[in-house]
Amino acid sequence: MTVYESPQTATTFKELGLDERVQKALAENGFEKPFPIQEAAIPLILQGKDVIGQAHTGTGKTAAFALPLLTRIRNNSNRSRAPAMSIAPVIAKSSIALNSAVGRPRGRR
Repeated sequence: MTVYESPQTATTFKELGLDERVQKALAENGFEKPFPIQEAAIPLILQGKDVIGQAHTGTGKTAAFALPLLTRIRNNSNRSRAPAMSIAPVIAKSSIALNSAVGRPRGRR
């Protein structure tokens, strides 16, 4: 298992390498600086690396996953977006099933 701790602290979403339109949308919605989970995960996801992150509720995990995906989609706009969108329900179902399995106490019924 590899544990990654972000060696540097990004003070802006721009420093993380997000698309300008994504940065603009964040600013327009009042997001000024990234949370630590976003600082650690976004650069890795933009590089195409697999990431598993853990952080408290409300600290930006969903954005840490979604923002680099939006950037990659925006930067590859000549490619089809349908496959990524069509797999979303599959990911949701799998995540729910996995969460149920992981959350089930062992030895009890």
